[in-house]
Amino acid sequence: MVNEIKELCNKLNEKNKKVILYGFGTVGRFLSLHLDSLIGIVDQGINDEDVNKLSLEELSTIDFDLIVITILDEYNQKVIVEKLNQNKVSFEKIFILNESIDIDRNKLLFAEHDRLKGQLDNNELVFNKDGLSIQIQTISHCNAKCYFCPYHGSWHQQNPGRMDDDVFKKIIYSLKSYKITKFCPYLENEPFLDQSLFQKVFFAIDELDIEHIEIATNLSVLTEKNLEDLKRLSKYNHEIRISFHGVDKETYEKVMDLNYEKALKNVKTLVTLMQEIPLNLSIRGSGKPRSSKNSLTSWFGQKEYLEFWDNELKEFDKKPYVDFFTYHDRAGQKQLKSKGATFDIYREDLDNFYCQRFDQWVHFLYTGEPVLCCMDYNRETVLGDSIKNKSFNELFSSPKFTRMLKCASGLKESPDDFICKRCISPGG
Repeated sequence: MVNEIKELCNKLNEKNKKVILYGFGTVGRFLSLHLDSLIGIVDQGINDEDVNKLSLEELSTIDFDLIVITILDEYNQKVIVEKLNQNKVSFEKIFILNESIDIDRNKLLFAEHDRLKGQLDNNELVFNKDGLSIQIQTISHCNAKCYFCPYHGSWHQQNPGRMDDDVFKKIIYSLKSYKITKFCPYLENEPFLDQSLFQKVFFAIDELDIEHIEIATNLSVLTEKNLEDLKRLSKYNHEIRISFHGVDKETYEKVMDLNYEKALKNVKTLVTLMQEIPLNLSIRGSGKPRSSKNSLTSWFGQKEYLEFWDNELKEFDKKPYVDFFTYHDRAGQKQLKSKGATFDIYREDLDNFYCQRFDQWVHFLYTGEPVLCCMDYNRETVLGDSIKNKSFNELFSSPKFTRMLKCASGLKESPDDFICKRCISPGG
């Protein structure tokens, strides 16, 4: 059943399907690790600090493609379908996992962890040639000051730089034997500040077998050259994810500290372009925390956010997907703790802990140094050497990387403040 569920996730990811899960037990948690566009979870028994919890009543107001019922009992499945229909969810959008397949729930929960353990025990390279995703920080700078982002005060904000072309090319050449599931030329930065960004992207497209290209940007910078490059990019499987955290000038500039009018104009420029070419845009924004703690700052909710974009984009026939999400503290980064934006998440141990960032992703800083995950803004998990000096295989078969993975997956004792123990959102 593990393979069947992975195959389902792969198909949904390939088609960029926006998915909601009904139920967050063993099966639901396993699915959540493998879905790229998971909007939220319907499950009364979960704490909203852990996931984006949705109510049945909200479903009629949310843009999604499929709701997957992860409850395996046939009677309860029928009850759930009836409830969904009552809340205006059509049969075409409902997918029910087949209870008749014999499922070992523990195997579902621990399958990835067990596979990783076996590879580490055998001193094998942990990455799968048939599917690896990558994030590359081609430039360290970001011009926004988002309230809930730890960029300001981060190592790369204090040590700015730009990736050398030779380093970028060496990373790309190192990946030629891999099928790249997702190629993301950004990491904890604003990628459009790199004037050679698309030159790098098209170089990677020419050299690698890439399934999907994703670029996340605040779109405060948009040039005519960018528009021409985006026209060219539209021929490939891609998504431009626009970060726009606000529902008016006051909230936007309070959260992001960027020019509201300029950013909104740039968004509409791309939506206009979207009417002419197959440009895949999404707009993502957060205005409230992934916690009900009174000490955490809120500005707006999902309803206001969706209404804002409904109004701003009403003149367009083709519209981007709009996604509201709740913010978190990026594994308890100290920059956010210092201003009270902390969620107090802590795992006493990491026994049987697994995250897809361990072995399904690689992340390179502009220096050519890999870090373990996208939450690491302070080089806590840096491998200590660069692709400038070592091969890809040497970096990721090094004793330090192996030791780090064993700590992260609970196979070896880890420090009390190890990043995975503080993470509210495994997977990203």
